[in-house]
Amino acid sequence: ELFVAEEGEHARLLKCLVLRFGGRTIQRHWTHTLFRLVRRALGFKFEIQLLLIAEVVGTAYYRLLQLRTRDCVLDDTCRLLLADEKKHIEFHADWLGDFHARLLPLERAAWRSQFQVLFAVALRVAWFDHRTGLKVAGADRREFFLEARRECIRFLCLLERNAEQQLKQFAPVAVAT
Repeated sequence: ELFVAEEGEHARLLKCLVLRFGGRTIQRHWTHTLFRLVRRALGFKFEIQLLLIAEVVGTAYYRLLQLRTRDCVLDDTCRLLLADEKKHIEFHADWLGDFHARLLPLERAAWRSQFQVLFAVALRVAWFDHRTGLKVAGADRREFFLEARRECIRFLCLLERNAEQQLKQFAPVAVAT
């Protein structure tokens, strides 16, 4: 409930930015409908994974907006969004790290592969949907993809560290004879 409330606050802040810069809001969009259908169709862990991917891609988007524009309200909003997304990503890395610690190495590799495929698709959809705003801010496709990929790599490294820490807790205890 707290996560949903925080995301609602993010939506409100983003709406204020859209209106501040003379844009108009939309009520429905095909990517939102598709995102909701897909994430709910394949279970809770898959839904969390898609929400996480949206946060990873969103982090790159907000970082580029903040770096490329000079507006104090936009800067403050991006700073807040980035701080929130950082906490969300760390939480997911911790939670999924616990899950990964229980997987066999091959299962972990398969999960990482499918995560990266989903990430690549989401990144392209995000560029398609938000390229105009990024271009107006002075960012191009290459820069957006590079920043998002960096963010994805950071997450995967954090996930691996968390899984390794969890594995240490599972290590067998030596028994004295």
